[in-house]
Amino acid sequence: MIKSLPAPIVIIDSVKLDNISGTSKKTGNPFSIYKQEGYLVTQDGQRFPDKISFLVDEGKAYSRGDYHINFADSLDTDSFDGLIFKRLTLTPITINQKQ
Repeated sequence: MIKSLPAPIVIIDSVKLDNISGTSKKTGNPFSIYKQEGYLVTQDGQRFPDKISFLVDEGKAYSRGDYHINFADSLDTDSFDGLIFKRLTLTPITINQKQ
């Protein structure tokens, strides 16, 4: 039987979005993506050694706070059936869930 692992949380300290824009070499069309940073933290309180960054929609930064990763919406499989993050989706942790 597989032992259940504690779910990591993501801590957002800043609502700042970084914009990366340019022209696609493949299509020649302009593009613009937005990234936000946070920290991945295990349930025992250990922070991942570095910040993580993830894509968000323009103007849709996550607020400061603690979040669970919504794995059902965040994961997918690639063309070789490998597990990948398609886009990190976060769900706010309520006060009751922190206790």
